[in-house]
Amino acid sequence: MLSPVMQSQARSILRELRAGSAQIELTAWVSFDGFVLAAATEANVNADRIGAMCASLLALSRRATKEIDVGELKQIILGGSSGIMLLIEAGTGRALTLSAESSANLGRILLDARKAAMRLAELGG
Repeated sequence: MLSPVMQSQARSILRELRAGSAQIELTAWVSFDGFVLAAATEANVNADRIGAMCASLLALSRRATKEIDVGELKQIILGGSSGIMLLIEAGTGRALTLSAESSANLGRILLDARKAAMRLAELGG
């Protein structure tokens, strides 16, 4: 999928995003079919499981946006009782995903995530 150099660059982008906010717990770059291209997570997080769940969310959300005719899917924001999850387009057929604590500043995280997503998209692969 990605060369070792591209994978290293992607991990660096993900680590920078995570370092920008102490409330961000997980960052990953996934393909729409569930492959994890790069991740910066806690050791106890199964990145492959995250990739599979993201693929399901993306597939369902893409169908929903098409069905209700709101254009192409750009991002998904999920809010839970103890945190948020964000998926944002980051290249053709790829998405940046992150999770953060509920106390996180969503506006700032969205801004930082969009910048990181653009950088990941530029990596191509």
